[in-house]
Amino acid sequence: MYTILFDLKKEYYFNALWPLYLQMAKDSRYYCKFRVGADHKRVLGLFLIKQKKAIEAKLREKGLENREWQ
Repeated sequence: MYTILFDLKKEYYFNALWPLYLQMAKDSRYYCKFRVGADHKRVLGLFLIKQKKAIEAKLREKGLENREWQ
């Protein structure tokens, strides 16, 4: 079994990787995992706020469990 890691350092990567994940998850030869990055959002041009929780919430909406995250 091959382990495939989908690295989501930026939120917009999710839209490109989601169809690929769906196809690979159907095949029993692959075990797919997601790694969620911080994906900072700049506020007032000075402060960086992590968006990791928002990305994880989107993964939950899609039906992925915590065991599929890293």
